[in-house]
This record gives sequence, C-alpha cells and structure tokens, in this order.
Amino acid sequence: KILWTDSTESLDLTLNDRHAFLLSRESWTKKTLIRRFDLETGKIVLFENAGRTSDITLPVDVKEVPDASSIAYASGKLFAFIPGKNLFRVDPNSGRIEATLTVPGLLAVTDRDDTLWGLFEDGAVAKLDEEGKKTATAFTVKNLENAVRLAISEDGQRFAISSKGTNQIFICDPTGNPVQTIGKAYSAVDGKRPAGKFIETNLISPHGIDFDAQG
Repeated sequence: KILWTDSTESLDLTLNDRHAFLLSRESWTKKTLIRRFDLETGKIVLFENAGRTSDITLPVDVKEVPDASSIAYASGKLFAFIPGKNLFRVDPNSGRIEATLTVPGLLAVTDRDDTLWGLFEDGAVAKLDEEGKKTATAFTVKNLENAVRLAISEDGQRFAISSKGTNQIFICDPTGNPVQTIGKAYSAVDGKRPAGKFIETNLISPHGIDFDAQG
C-alpha cells in the first residue's frame, strides 16, 4: 500500500525510526543533495541549521554522479557514497558534512541494525566504521562483474548484490554461500536485452534490489 511518494531524480533511500533520507541528483537545480521526509506523512522535514534548509548539497557535480550512488544510516549518522568520488559522513539533524572520506575499492554502502556495510571491487562484503574503514569482512564473492549495489534482509540472513556486468542479482547467506540467482547471465548491447521470448526475471542493467519486511 503506497502511503506517499517522491518524484525527484532519486538515486537511493535510507531510513531511521523517524525519517526517510533521500539521495538525489537533480538536473534542474544542478545539485547533488540529501533531503529528509517524515516517515509517516512524506512531508519534507527541514534540517536544523541556521538556514532551516530543505536539502543539503553535496560538493559533487551532478554530471559526475553515477546512477549507482548509495546512502546509508548507521551509528546515528548518514553516509552518502558517490562512486568514483567520496563517502560523505553527514549529521542527519543539522545536515552538516562532518567528513569527506576516501575509501579505496568501495562500490556501495548500505545499513542493517545500525551498522554500516560496504561492497568492494574485489567482491568483499564488510562492516565499516565511521571513517569508512573495514572492521570485519563477512565474505568475498568471486568473479563479480560491475557490481553496483548491496542490500541486506531485515533478519540479516540474506545479502543481495546487483551485478550490471551479467545483468543478475546474486543472493548469499551471511557466510557468502549462494542462495538464489535472479536473472540469466547475458551481455546487453547498448543497454538492450537480446532478441527472443520475454522472460520476466531477466534483468537489464540492474541498479539495485532490496528486501521488504517479509524478506
């Protein structure tokens, strides 16, 4: 049941108990920004800064922000990641950018149970601290091709990795053992699927998947 929607050029979303935080790359404002919304009503909630602003601008040109950019909420902080650029740690109340972090090999961030997680170029899925440094590597998936996003189920028992290189979603258990693969591996030509019968579970350039409360 849809309670509310947002129609900006959204890239990714994260939640805490009160707010939804949106990472957006907006062509008309020429800004890469974070907004926060009331989780129940969808109304924009102003940040608690001197200007009472409705958004926080990240210092990245919109032309340099990939579709696969991601945002997470952990340890009371927001973490916005722009692939090829930086990981920004942001105060969720004031919107102040507390730190601009360089994390080699990082592809995506996500959160689960107030913990920050990262997906890396070598296939590692790891817990991160507030500085973006690995504190523990859960597992490593080999032979990933152009992986772009990571998601973790509500019970923490399944991890989903979106792979644009093979147009598939790989789902693993907490030790990295494969549980399910969504989509058939193929190479898209100019972003188009091969000719033939339509198969609903075959994906084109997947940028992310997530789990609902029922898993």
